[in-house]
Amino acid sequence: MNEILKEMLDKHPAAPFLFIGSGFSRRYLKLEGWEGLLQRFCDPIREFGYYSAKANGSMPLAASYMADDFNEWWWSAPETEVSRSEFADVVKGRSDALKVEICQYMRNFSLEDARKSEYGHEIAALSEISVDGIITTNWDFLLEELFPDYRVFVGQEELLFANPQAIGEIYKNTWISR
Repeated sequence: MNEILKEMLDKHPAAPFLFIGSGFSRRYLKLEGWEGLLQRFCDPIREFGYYSAKANGSMPLAASYMADDFNEWWWSAPETEVSRSEFADVVKGRSDALKVEICQYMRNFSLEDARKSEYGHEIAALSEISVDGIITTNWDFLLEELFPDYRVFVGQEELLFANPQAIGEIYKNTWISR
């Protein structure tokens, strides 16, 4: 398989794009998957099982229900006062408060954590590869740290109205960048 892949890559003049999903962050940073993240942020409002049951098991719908309650809590809870003072101007929609807090949580994880993990040798190898770009839905910042010279595009609007070169770029379908 490695030989076949090498042959395919050698035939093309451009380096490949990587498509990186949440398994990357789970492996190298020990981050939770989407359901685990939602469960983590349910603590101040309700049990996640309530939202899951209300949504008949649909994760996107459960997240929407949860975001409504989280928004109400976030705007009034004393423990979110510091976050509100910093991010109130970007919280425009009902799910934005939850997104802000998830992004703040993600800032606690870094490339250094990945280097210290049992997979540090893989991180070292990844930092040496040559790719033209990366497409990801991950909310953490591991890729930006792993490829610090790459330009980061966040969301479709930024990508559409920027001047991408398709070389040395990270395309994220997330909400907040560093």
